[in-house]
Amino acid sequence: MKFIIFIIFSCIFVFLDRLSKIFVIKNIKYGESIKILGDFLKFERVDNRGGIFGIFPDGKIFFIVFSILALFLIFIFLFKYKFNSCFLIFLISLIFSGIVGNLIDRILYGFVVDFISVKNFPVFNLSDTYITVGVVLIVVYLWKKEL
Repeated sequence: MKFIIFIIFSCIFVFLDRLSKIFVIKNIKYGESIKILGDFLKFERVDNRGGIFGIFPDGKIFFIVFSILALFLIFIFLFKYKFNSCFLIFLISLIFSGIVGNLIDRILYGFVVDFISVKNFPVFNLSDTYITVGVVLIVVYLWKKEL
């Protein structure tokens, strides 16, 4: 049952990520920005050829291999450990979906499409958000579980 829940969540998240990136590619030119909340929140298309915050810009192959390895480790975790927490499955699917979303970009375009610009913070996308929120909440969840 946990695999069905995992697949459903993951499909929804990857679909939303792809939809948002396709919208940006078709409607926002590279370097163009659309103000959502003044200068605080904008949609601004950026082609990120590196990792987080654009580090290691020539690392396309490295990030593809690293992503595939991370996906493999997630599958091992899902098959090896017995747990029934729907919340934990939700969080794992967030991380999985984020990795898949950015991996699709790297394979299709050679870079990751970033477009969410929050004042004084590097531009990011839904996949980045999925990974960050998923990792932070899993750490909190596991930490609380140990107490």
